[in-house]
Amino acid sequence: MTEYERMLKICREGHNAYLKDQNPNPRYDEFLANYLIANNVIALPCAIGTQVYCLAQPCGGCSYYNAWTKESINACQNCKSYEIVECKFEYDLIPELGKTVFLTEEEVKEALKNIKENDKI
Repeated sequence: MTEYERMLKICREGHNAYLKDQNPNPRYDEFLANYLIANNVIALPCAIGTQVYCLAQPCGGCSYYNAWTKESINACQNCKSYEIVECKFEYDLIPELGKTVFLTEEEVKEALKNIKENDKI
């Protein structure tokens, strides 16, 4: 679903709930959706606090952990170790949606599979 389609759906739902038995005007919904997008309002794909799935790089347990040598720093930066963790969706995770934060367990498992096959996110 595109940002416009998501915004239009929200506008229609709100407009219909507000007008209840009156005839809603679909052109108003389109105007409002375009206006909100033009003014940088975003419609998040889930509510803040919703359980989401994240790809995390566990740090520790390898021979490079806490070793501040050039070799260990390079090894940590190139680490390919990932695990799936559940977390609550917060504002700071917005830029990571679809990269390391996913709405469903199936999506995160597919992303982890792609990482293992391609060696990158």
